[in-house]
Amino acid sequence: MQYASYRDDIAFYARLAERLGVTRVLELGAGSGRVSVALARRGLQVTALEPSQRMLEFGREHAAREGVSVDFVTGDARSFELPHPYPLVIAPFNMLMHLYTLGDQDDALERITAHLEPEGVFAFDLYQPHFGPEGVLRHEGETYALPDGSRLDVFVLQRIDRLAQMAFTTYHCDTIAEMARCDARCSSCSNAITRASSWNAG
Repeated sequence: MQYASYRDDIAFYARLAERLGVTRVLELGAGSGRVSVALARRGLQVTALEPSQRMLEFGREHAAREGVSVDFVTGDARSFELPHPYPLVIAPFNMLMHLYTLGDQDDALERITAHLEPEGVFAFDLYQPHFGPEGVLRHEGETYALPDGSRLDVFVLQRIDRLAQMAFTTYHCDTIAEMARCDARCSSCSNAITRASSWNAG
């Protein structure tokens, strides 16, 4: 839920759907429905594919709060099977970087191709990796005010395996309460450093 309020990419996907003249969109790795719900608010029919049951629950709650209809579906980008193809398939916000191996990436691209209409478009975004010094805990400018009045600061520690094209990231979350008590929590993740490309199904 760290990026639930991120909005910078929504206009891109909305304009793309408008430019293509499509009304149906499939989002892969939809998470909390951040993009899917925003597109549904613009009148698009959105299918939101997500492997995590917890995130699907968040997404359905999000859509209900916004008063829009989104078809949230359980599925893995590497193996999903839906009943019909789409004119536009999207994978926003580094979704492809969660496919850690070349085999995973190939499997996902095969499933995406199978779910594109003739002349359909697959659109995605990836960040250009720019890593700081390895082994150095650094603040990435992420500070959040929490409902209980405390403050949450996010710090990042990274290790890069350039040969395997993998980035291993540990997030340290420090919560400072009103009485200046600090609670530290830590979580780790890894991302494939994926080269960007794009194509259509024509």
